[in-house]
Amino acid sequence: MPSIKYYFSDGLDDDDEVDDVVVAASAAYYCIRRNRGANPPWCRLSWSAHVKKLQRESQFHRMYRMSYRSFQKLLTMLKPYLQVNEKQGSCHNRGMGYVSPELVLHCLLHYLAGGSHHDIRLIGGVAKSTFLRASIGV
Repeated sequence: MPSIKYYFSDGLDDDDEVDDVVVAASAAYYCIRRNRGANPPWCRLSWSAHVKKLQRESQFHRMYRMSYRSFQKLLTMLKPYLQVNEKQGSCHNRGMGYVSPELVLHCLLHYLAGGSHHDIRLIGGVAKSTFLRASIGV
């Protein structure tokens, strides 16, 4: 393998100078911002449409292991802890609106029932960081 001096033969004879050039070139290479690509657009779950569909199909109790009335009662008890600032929540979610307490409870119940956060957050249409912060408090 040719030595580094071969590649930098423009008068740099001192090993320290060659090392400085290599370090500077490496630093420049790693400082270049990598384009990770655009994040895919999220399609947030419409809670009202979701509930209507489940009730029309008589599946709400089966999906949440409680009646809609019980879900609403639980939501009423937990809402003060699940509520977020709507304005700040909208800013952090690229204009999709904030994550409603109903959606947070939806994610939390499915997670506590043994669901994978990967599946739950995709169905709910929330980012991984939002799911972890809102549902399991990480």
